[in-house]
This record gives sequence, structure tokens and C-alpha cells, in this order.
Amino acid sequence: YSIRLSSDSDREIIISLEQRPGDSELNKVLKVVRRMFRLDENYSEFFQLAARLKEYQWIAEKSAGRMFRCPSLWEDMVKMLCTTNCTWNLTRIMVKNLVEKIGRGTFPDPEDFVDLSEKYLRDEIKTGYRSPYLLELAHRIISGKLDLNVFSAWKGETGDLYKELRKIKGLGDYAVSNLLKLLGRYDYYGSDSWSTKKFSEKYLNGGECHQEDIAIKYDHLGKWRGLFFWLDMTQDWYEKELPW
Repeated sequence: YSIRLSSDSDREIIISLEQRPGDSELNKVLKVVRRMFRLDENYSEFFQLAARLKEYQWIAEKSAGRMFRCPSLWEDMVKMLCTTNCTWNLTRIMVKNLVEKIGRGTFPDPEDFVDLSEKYLRDEIKTGYRSPYLLELAHRIISGKLDLNVFSAWKGETGDLYKELRKIKGLGDYAVSNLLKLLGRYDYYGSDSWSTKKFSEKYLNGGECHQEDIAIKYDHLGKWRGLFFWLDMTQDWYEKELPW
């Protein structure tokens, strides 16, 4: 059944279901919603740090920082891969095709890739060079050779988690650094052409931006530096008037 999420304010989420679910189904829905909106994550340390820094006090005031996630890490990975080395318009085309042609109206599961060929993905889904990576990722998950729960439950160092994610073919520094943010690890920046351009305009008068420039600006913010970087680059989004 379909689920509709809405809100009348910035402090509540309204879950609307087309039919009354059983207890187990309701628990699954709540689990998905909690993951998407990161309701189980504690950001108090982050907000306390932001509140002490005049430049970032707006973050604490707006309780900004909960980056929206997909219902599953699998979907996060596929969509992240679909943002690499391409325009946003092409990303939207690939995801639209995945939903309509493979998922039949919903985002496809790994099992939906079992009988697909690389040629089909290239020709019909327009995933280009990503096609073999998507197939391998799906098949490794189905076979049990890759357990995504290991990444979600990771208790070790972020650097070690980064190395493990980099072992997945197709996931480079940009993709892994941003997947880490979706896993609650903000040590890496995951900058791309858009964010480096934004940084350049904001702090370098439009001059050339290097990774070192970003590091100099945010490294002192420790394990939260990647999140500060992202929010700093998207601050103007938060200054827009909300629809309610």
C-alpha cells in the first residue's frame, strides 16, 4: 500500500496510509520514516558546537542538519551512483527510468536486477558506465556477499568505514564521502563541482577552489566538519520562507 507523508509545521510528520496496517506493517512504516528523517540520531553535540560559533548560530536556531535519506541504504547507494559525473537532469532521468521500467512504480529492489543485462541498463535506463557497477552491487547483495547492515551498524573508525565502502566498485571519493553523511559520519567533505563553485563564490571571490581551501575553512570543526561544509553551502536554502 502507498504511504503519504506531510506536515503542518516543522515539528511534526503526518503519516497517511490508504488502509489500516497490522502491527508488523505499522512498525515497518515507522522504521522507514525514522530512517528517512533520521529521528533516532542525536545532534545535540553538533547544535551545541554551532551555537558557540557566531557564523553558524543559525544552524542551531533552525535545528538544521538532518540530511534526508532514502528508505534503505541500497537506494541511497544507487541514487548516489546516479549523481556521479553527470548533470542533475541526467540523474533525474536515470532514477525515473529505474522506478518506471524496473520497479514498476516504486524504487526497484536488488532482486529486480537479477535478469537484467548491462545493455538493457545502458539503453533503457541510461545508466551508462554505471551499469556494470549497479548489476554487481545488486548481485553481491542478493548472494549475501555484501551485507549493507554492516555499514549501518558500523562501530569502528570512520576512516575504516570509508575504506570498506571504497571497495564497492563504482563508488569513488565523492560518492563514499556523501554516503558516510547518510550513515551519520561527517568527517569527509564529498565536495563536487557545484559545492566547490559555491565555496569559491562565497569565500574566494570566484577564484579557483582547491580541497585544501575547504579543509582550511572547516577542519577545526572535527568530526562534524563535513556537515558544517554542506550547511554553509546551502545556507540560502534555509533562508527561504517555508510554505507553512
